[in-house]
Amino acid sequence: MNEQQTFTIGAFSKKTGIAVHTLHYYDELGLLQPAKHPTSGHRIYTVADAILLQKILSLKFLGYRLEDIKALLHETHFTANLNESLALHLDALQQEQQRISQSIESIQRVMALVDQQKTIDSELLFSLVHSMRTAHVHEEWMAQHKLYDVATALEQKSDAQKQALDESFIDVTKQVKALYGQPVSHRALFYHQRRWYRVNCYTHFV
Repeated sequence: MNEQQTFTIGAFSKKTGIAVHTLHYYDELGLLQPAKHPTSGHRIYTVADAILLQKILSLKFLGYRLEDIKALLHETHFTANLNESLALHLDALQQEQQRISQSIESIQRVMALVDQQKTIDSELLFSLVHSMRTAHVHEEWMAQHKLYDVATALEQKSDAQKQALDESFIDVTKQVKALYGQPVSHRALFYHQRRWYRVNCYTHFV
């Protein structure tokens, strides 16, 4: 681009790939404030504005909030302080990555379970998903109680093994619900209650 070249906000949006409403927002925040036409008041963007926009996008890509970016934009040098803030952003991104990975695995497990079962009671499914969502709580509990062997064994379970546990959880819970109202001494009820307890506890850890 010619350094003297200017652009309307529409043309600048097309060249940079940034939506017009986002450019308006950056202007309002004082991040990217182009010159204004003296009579119409329309924004006039330049090559220098494009360079500044790239800095904004680069800092945003690194995880900085727009409020923080405004303070960093015109820095000529960065010190060790940058690494400290980047470390915080890295930690947040790694946690988000772990959350996304867990969600992906949970979705795959639920899809496989629905495909196998065809029809699943909604309460059972929500209970199972809750177990998946709170797995980290149980992992922390095992770490606190130094149950490293159990944690390692559960972590190393294959997808097929996890699916089998999910199916056992659904099957046993169905059996217990079917026997609801039977006398406590009912042998089948006692058997399935024991199975449900074992599978339910185990499923909560995977």
